[in-house]
This record gives sequence, structure tokens and C-alpha cells, in this order.
Amino acid sequence: MGRGSRVRMGVLIVLVALIALLIALTRAHGESGEDAVATVDADGEEHQPHGADPEPLPGAEQVMALRASYPSRISAAEVRDGEWALEMDGAWYYWADGRLLPDALRDRANEFVPIHLYRYELGPAPNREITADLQRVLSERTMQQSDGQTDERQRFNEFLDSLYQISSRDDAERIVRRVSFLGFNTRVHPLAVEPLAQVERTILAIMPHDESVARFVQGLAAVHGFNWRNIAGTVRRSYHSYGVAVDLLPSSYGGTFPYWLWAAQAGIDAWWDPTTATRWRVPQPIIDAFEAGGFIWGGKWLFFDNLHFEYRPESIFMAEHRFAS
Repeated sequence: MGRGSRVRMGVLIVLVALIALLIALTRAHGESGEDAVATVDADGEEHQPHGADPEPLPGAEQVMALRASYPSRISAAEVRDGEWALEMDGAWYYWADGRLLPDALRDRANEFVPIHLYRYELGPAPNREITADLQRVLSERTMQQSDGQTDERQRFNEFLDSLYQISSRDDAERIVRRVSFLGFNTRVHPLAVEPLAQVERTILAIMPHDESVARFVQGLAAVHGFNWRNIAGTVRRSYHSYGVAVDLLPSSYGGTFPYWLWAAQAGIDAWWDPTTATRWRVPQPIIDAFEAGGFIWGGKWLFFDNLHFEYRPESIFMAEHRFAS
């Protein structure tokens, strides 16, 4: 690990410790009958002015994870006007049921879909119970997308645009960086450059000792990163547009399905059942390497995308925090 990486890791460790202290202090205040508004400033300093106890408020876990994961972009997290909020570039974004909105739009939260801050699980993909109600929803979604219908629900993009400093294709073309990953050239956001390099170092170190990993890497045909586009079947911007997602594409899928919609379009009705639709597999050591670098794997989503990895350190932070707890 280089000196820069060690410094960044040290900063993150300090932030995690401060956030743990912050949560402990807010609980202590609540138990003693005192109200407190907890804040963490740009230097990681923790403050406890008087106000409403923030612990019961929605979004605390997610807001703190974002603050710890992007210290160079998010300068503060605190409870403002009865709701958790984040400060970035002098602007405040309120939790608003996961929409992360400016104050002027808080009362219009129902007009937007939430930003996905996944409750991710580390390690092997978990087994998910598919209830009759959920199966009905999945069937409806399958019919809509198979018929070419578009999900018109909007996401308020300003928070993500500010986080990644990308609000247009021109911004993205200027900001993304060219990198080599496992022998393939692609482009990613600067925030993802070193994490992706860490993933590559881990995979290369594993390859000589794990035949499944070596075969997987040798069978790759391309690595796709930045691509200015919407999520398929929606009007919402893909994380590929920010350069924080990468797809690993093989030379052959061998008759398997890497993506839920491809399985559905192939006529597999219960595509959500892994025993019904044979899924293209990524070796677990590769998934582990990506997760250690701050990436989540789309193969763990209900609407699975086994090709896809996203740099989402906030989701990894929450997963590790829950595990530690």
C-alpha cells in the first residue's frame, strides 16, 4: 500500500472511530434525558449542541456512512430542522426518506424515487425468500420491461451530481480517468481509480493459487466502465454515467444468464429463482476482492446483474458496521 493509501486509510479509521463515539454520545444524552443535536465537521471534530435527539430519526446510519465514505466531498453531517442532513460544497441535502433533497424540495419528496443506499451483505450471496406478493411484483415488472415500457419515475440527481462533480456528459468526459484493469483499458471516476487498482492487485495475487480465478480472468473479453446512459428501462441516470461502475464481460456465457432481463426475455418466467435460470457465476474470491475495495456486486440484487460492480463504499461501510455490531 502506497503512502497516499495509508494516509487515506488512516483518515477513514479516525472518522469511523469518531462516528462510533458520536453515536455512543447521542445515546448517552438520550438516556440521561438531555436532547442533543450531533454534528461532525470537515475536520472530523464532533459537536453536541442542544436540540432534538437524533438517534431515533430515519437516515442516521446512511448519512453517517456517506460522511465517513466521502470525507473529501462531504464536509458535515448533522440534524437540521428535525432531519438528518449532509453538507457538500456549501449546500445542505436532507434525508427526505432517502431522496437527499435541498430544503426547498423536502415537502415534495414523493415526486422522486430514493437514491439506492443498499443494505448490502458481505460474503456469499444470501438466500432470499420470494413471497407470493413479491413474486407478483416481479412478474409485473418483467411484463413491463419485456414489453418495452419505460419506468418514468424520476430521481433527484443533484446530490449525486455534486458528490461526483458530474452533471452532464461534458463534465463526465472531462473528469473520468483512463485506467487499465486486468489487461483491459477503461475509464472510471477519480474516486474509483485507487480502489479499482487495489482490487486488481488482490486478484493478481490470488490467480497463481486459485484456478477458478485464473480461468475467469483469462476468459474475460472486456471491462466496461464509464458510459453516459440511463439505467435500462428507466429515465434515471446509470452509475456508469458517473464512472463508478464497471462490468466484466466474458468471451462466452456458456448458456448461462448474467442479467435478469436477459433471462426473462429468454422465456424463463421465474427468473428470480437461481435453480430455474442458471446464472453466470463470478468466483467468490473476485467478489471478495471487489468488496474489500469498496465495491458492491450486482449479483446480490434481486434484479440480478452479475456482470456489474459499483464503487459504493457507503454500502460496504454499513455492512461492516452491522457485522461489527
